[in-house]
Amino acid sequence: MASIFVKSPVLYFVVVVVVLLCGGHAHGEGKAVTVYDVTEYGAAPSNRDNKDAFLAAWRAACDSTAGNATLHFPKGTFAVGAVEFEGPCRNGGAPAVVIDGVLQPCAGCRLSSDAWITFSGLNNLLVTGDGGTLDGQGAGSDDDKVKSKSKTTTTTLVFDGVTNSTLRGLAFVNSRGFHVNIRRSSRVVAEGLGIHAPAHSRNTDGVHVGLSSHIRVLDSVIGTGDDCVSVGPGSVDVVVDGVICGPGHGLSVGSLGKEEGEEDVQGLIIKNCTVKGTTNGVRIKTWPGSPPSRASNITFQDITMDGVANPIIIDQRYCPHDHCADANKPSEVQISDVTFERIEGTSSSRVAVRLLCSEERPCTGVRLDGINLSCGDQPCRSVLSNVRETPDSGSVVAPVPVPAPAPSPVSAPAARPPVEAFAVASLEKMGALNWAKVVHEHQGWRLISCIWLHAGLVHLVVNMLSLLFIGIRLEQQFGFVRIGVIYLISGFGGSVLSALFLHSNYISVGASGALFGLLGSMLSELIMNWTIYSNKAAAIITLLFIIAINLAIGILPHADNFAHIGGFASGFLLGFVLLARPQFGWMERSELPQTNQPPKYKLYQYVLWVAALLLLVVGFVIILVMLFKGKNGNDSCHWCHYLNCVPTSRWKCDT
Repeated sequence: MASIFVKSPVLYFVVVVVVLLCGGHAHGEGKAVTVYDVTEYGAAPSNRDNKDAFLAAWRAACDSTAGNATLHFPKGTFAVGAVEFEGPCRNGGAPAVVIDGVLQPCAGCRLSSDAWITFSGLNNLLVTGDGGTLDGQGAGSDDDKVKSKSKTTTTTLVFDGVTNSTLRGLAFVNSRGFHVNIRRSSRVVAEGLGIHAPAHSRNTDGVHVGLSSHIRVLDSVIGTGDDCVSVGPGSVDVVVDGVICGPGHGLSVGSLGKEEGEEDVQGLIIKNCTVKGTTNGVRIKTWPGSPPSRASNITFQDITMDGVANPIIIDQRYCPHDHCADANKPSEVQISDVTFERIEGTSSSRVAVRLLCSEERPCTGVRLDGINLSCGDQPCRSVLSNVRETPDSGSVVAPVPVPAPAPSPVSAPAARPPVEAFAVASLEKMGALNWAKVVHEHQGWRLISCIWLHAGLVHLVVNMLSLLFIGIRLEQQFGFVRIGVIYLISGFGGSVLSALFLHSNYISVGASGALFGLLGSMLSELIMNWTIYSNKAAAIITLLFIIAINLAIGILPHADNFAHIGGFASGFLLGFVLLARPQFGWMERSELPQTNQPPKYKLYQYVLWVAALLLLVVGFVIILVMLFKGKNGNDSCHWCHYLNCVPTSRWKCDT
């Protein structure tokens, strides 16, 4: 799956100064926090059901017009039966929910097989706490009576129909089912969670995501009797980053294909995770005999395995209890464009890579890059079935007989990592720049279409403000045709250089390559027409300062500086070609006899014009030939990656 590089906005420092001067505040000014403590509505630490008190406090907070309302669960152990905190709330947002105590099911309360605590229909919800714990009283509970009667698979916490929300810093223990379930939701971040259940507890997934988009699961420690994180049908643009997993069944996509009409899974990245002592590492699983659906654009990268039984696995005959009705029928879930990248560590089994795809719908576009797994004293093996080779697959898992021995450790060349992903699948559909699609799928139009795409509203607005500052002056002096040509060709040049160096698993969007081209043309126009300007030194120093600042911003993570450099170079050369001015006074003297008329341009202008045109044409030819031959610019320039990102103690360039 591709991940996104943002072409960072030109004149970003100007916008930052404006924002600082305006003094904007994200959460408003001068609004006092109104706290609705559940104990003030009748809740008390005990074994009795506090549901009515909880809901009374919730309704008061949800209906508050004061703003900045907070629903507070103080220190202590509070019992409650199944409870749902529903929205929408009066102000269109939601109260902050702060859990500092322990919540657990009340003795004798009957919980459904669905959910214990639910937040539904809410926007801008924050659920957090200082030492707050949700104890499901399932397997592993100290209460043996509760444990013995706990036969339901009740999910501890459900976000249902929630948007723009955060779950942060809570502990979840001994759930009777899933610990956290995010469903029918969008733009939710779950971070800093501690989730724990015994290794023998069944169906106790740590965090499950389904029918949701733009979900982030970050920096959490999860150990359960099932998947640490599971991504189910209908999940789009999900990122799992910085999770420590174990014990459990690993980090999984699926199971998929159990029900008719399931929605596709696309745009998933699982990265920077550690998996310890689990039965699986990173896994995609689909049921046999499943109806048609798709799982695509999935990346597992920078994963460390520590004594994992099946480090890398695709299982399209998933049947956990060995009595599936359609066990002999092939799965019709199509798995495609899956990357396993920079996965290292130890396997507790001899088979380190097990890719068992459907004979009806073989896996396509499966890549293994930078795999470094050891299997103790024995050589690692790979077992592959129905994995179809594709021409753009790089280090590909090719179809081989089952089983297929492999050297130990399993290894493949590593590729440079992508940065933070946004709505990658949607941007790819709309025409984001992607090296593989340009080179191997003959979609050269992406070199132009990506200029009109942006990674978000802020990215778009700042680029448009930059265009306004730069474009008006240039259009007034040279006309929209010449400036339009510079804008388009510079954007194209930025895209070409970006594709040549960013390669493989990256996408890039944004107009900043074109904007840098306009900056470059301003510089070359000043040089080209040097003799007609006054205050030349001040002008060129100011322009060089602006250019240097913006190129320096490009070496930060998440910015595509190759697009900036390519656009700037293209615009700089085009400025010599298209923005030459006649000598001062030539127009006034153009009526003189031909023998007395001075030349329209000076000799140095002709020399610069010819040299710039030759460099522009030759440069484009060389770079385009390298690009469409599948060359990687980093192979010819081993230090050039520092032009795009410089690692420091504050950030890494592989994040």
